Amino acid sequence: MKNVFYSVILLMINSSVVLSSGSDVIGFGARGISMGNTGASASNDSSAVFYNAALLIEIKNHLMLGTTLTDMYIDIVPFEGSSGDKYGGVTNMYGLYLSGKHDLKFNNFAFGFGIYLPTNRIHLEKSYFPDEREHYFSNKIYPELYGVRSEGESIYLAGAYRVLSNFSIGAGTIMKINSFAPSYQYLPSIIRTDQMYLNLNAEEKIKLFPVAGIFYRPVDNLSIGLSYRASTYFKIVSRSYTEVRGLTKPGEPNVFEEVFLFQFTPNEYTGSISVRYSNWLATTDLVYEEYSDYRDSHNRKPVVPFKDIISAHFGVEHLLTDSWLLRGGYVFKPTPVPEQNGRTNYADTDVHYVTLGNGFIWNYEGWKLRLDLYVLLMFFEERINRKTKDALDPVIDEDQNLEGIQSRNPGYPGFTMSGFGYGGGISLSIFY
Repeated sequence: MKNVFYSVILLMINSSVVLSSGSDVIGFGARGISMGNTGASASNDSSAVFYNAALLIEIKNHLMLGTTLTDMYIDIVPFEGSSGDKYGGVTNMYGLYLSGKHDLKFNNFAFGFGIYLPTNRIHLEKSYFPDEREHYFSNKIYPELYGVRSEGESIYLAGAYRVLSNFSIGAGTIMKINSFAPSYQYLPSIIRTDQMYLNLNAEEKIKLFPVAGIFYRPVDNLSIGLSYRASTYFKIVSRSYTEVRGLTKPGEPNVFEEVFLFQFTPNEYTGSISVRYSNWLATTDLVYEEYSDYRDSHNRKPVVPFKDIISAHFGVEHLLTDSWLLRGGYVFKPTPVPEQNGRTNYADTDVHYVTLGNGFIWNYEGWKLRLDLYVLLMFFEERINRKTKDALDPVIDEDQNLEGIQSRNPGYPGFTMSGFGYGGGISLSIFY
């Protein structure tokens, strides 16, 4: 089993596409998701690489394989008179995840890994414009924080060290790709663009984003966890070199560079407490997310910046018999997006999650198998956005000679957003 563990690690490190994943939206592992996406003080499997790396030292060696299926129906309806199209997008997050934990030869050290792989598709986002320029590209109001941004791989590597019998620390990384895409254009004549010579190139480099955590158990029935997950993103640097015969000096092309930022997730700081009483476990995670530093696909902060939020996660687990567990959870995540009463059209709203799950355990000659299942319901509150003339960055009047506002902004004069989602998943863990 040890050789299998390290073979999986080598295979995982050689993966080539690493983007933001469904785990950033709903969590990692059937047990954690079924308990309201909690785990910073209560993880007892390798989902700890996602929730709190310090817990790895508290867990038995194992491998875990699972799947998650989630559909989100987001409905965006522009007011009558808008130039924007109705958005009735369905986001399918279908994925597989594989994770594991193994003690190292060094005393009090442990190592863990996790990978999430979408099975429906791996998607690179389009570049959306949040204002009038959108008319020339997509002319849609887009759910910025949900949608195709969740369709990509994520790889987590982490280690933990037991400092004291009841205190441990952990650290690790999230692996993502940065891409550099230079292009070279040469025109022998400014009036003959059909004779352009074009050379395209692409370079990819792995970028590491840190994670860290601590775990403390002051008494047997109380656990405390703190964790940090750094802001992550997928960045493309596009640099264009253009040389035109007769207009630019030979060997001195005009250079234009643009930085695109996709799959942005903010810094997250989590505080967690778990209490065990008899056959019950209750846990709560409070997650502070620094959305005030949010960057759009053009690597710019919105004109009206997003706000930091605190999402609340609650979970409970009850051991009915030695081999059967019941679980439940609730999540409330407020929107970080301010009211869209000006030029921008970021569609987002408060979201509620309700989760239920089961766990089944079998023991056989020193081995333990655990089967976990969950179901998930999501509710997106209806939110109404109305454009106002006195907004911080108001909609542009494209023809001031006509009465009223003449605008091709797809969000003018307003729009509503609402929706729901549902899903489920299963995982199998083999402890050895």
